[in-house]
Amino acid sequence: MQKIIYAMVILVMATFFMKSCNRQMDIDSWPSTQAVITSYSIEEYQESKTRRSINGNSRTTYKDAYRVRFNYNFQLNDINYYGNFYVTRLDKQSEIDRVLKRNPNGKKINVKYDSQYPSDSVHRS
Repeated sequence: MQKIIYAMVILVMATFFMKSCNRQMDIDSWPSTQAVITSYSIEEYQESKTRRSINGNSRTTYKDAYRVRFNYNFQLNDINYYGNFYVTRLDKQSEIDRVLKRNPNGKKINVKYDSQYPSDSVHRS
């Protein structure tokens, strides 16, 4: 029974990995256009890290971290589309300031979009 469960877990993980790879390949083939950063928000969250000792005990630690969500818009055939991207794992105010300085409101960025569903867009920094 345990082998069946392991096999099912591996099958689910392999399926997820293959779908992720397929989406990545799809995105690589999408057309690109320019978008404009319109706003941002800073979000606080906690990252957890679990460590297991030699004797099998586990210990979880939590660390405050920040992420910046950037919103952007672009236009195709006189229709406005909107999207967002995140910069994550920021620990200090200086890191947040650096990210905001590199991505000010009004900055033009390149985005890739699905030509069949342009509302599905991706920005890669």
